[in-house]
Amino acid sequence: MTPGHWMVRCCRRCPEVAARIWLCDHEPGEPANVLDQPYLQGQLGLDLTDPAEIWAMLEFCEASPDARALMTDPPLSHRIPQHGRAYGWSTAPMALWKQQRARRISARDYERQIAWLGWADRNAPTHPDYTYRRPVDPTLAPLPIFRTGT
Repeated sequence: MTPGHWMVRCCRRCPEVAARIWLCDHEPGEPANVLDQPYLQGQLGLDLTDPAEIWAMLEFCEASPDARALMTDPPLSHRIPQHGRAYGWSTAPMALWKQQRARRISARDYERQIAWLGWADRNAPTHPDYTYRRPVDPTLAPLPIFRTGT
């Protein structure tokens, strides 16, 4: 695990949310209490989380090119096919939505996303983009309004 900033999706139809992993040198909630041994801390949206939860969402985004190739096209099984079956995969290929689940962003973009989440927490707690741990119901999503320049 390495520190950084990302936009991730918690589930298949969930909206993107800002996430980060950083090296924390103080006790949670107590900035004045500095620790001797810093530790990795994760933040998903406005919530502090286990960095392993965030890192699991980043497995394809942060993988090496060789690991990405194995995830998208796994090797065939070494088991001998029986009853006329063909060789099968040793594991299933990674789903496309999981491959596109995360992307790296800058610290400035992360701060902008967190500022928006803070605003949504106070003013629009039912907005579909604020409920980032639940899938969005397309029937409830707001429709964009297109205006002509007159």
